[in-house]
Amino acid sequence: MDPASPPERQQFYHIDLDMMLKGSFCKRRKGMVRQFGVTVNGSTRLVTSGDTVDRETYIALVHAGAIRPLTNEILPAPRPSVYCC
Repeated sequence: MDPASPPERQQFYHIDLDMMLKGSFCKRRKGMVRQFGVTVNGSTRLVTSGDTVDRETYIALVHAGAIRPLTNEILPAPRPSVYCC
């Protein structure tokens, strides 16, 4: 990274229940939610509908077929350290 260039802005994505195609349904106080686990950079992340996730987690969820992408953008292939379960 060039020290003169501005730092990359972190992108975040809100995951709605309607977007989720895979995962377990759980009953919560306010109703049903869906949860799906994905491993990114050696760290397993449990994503629950209603959560906000970073770009790497979003890309991993899309490539796992766990969520519908928000747009028709072409996403980069997940890095080898990204595993979906």
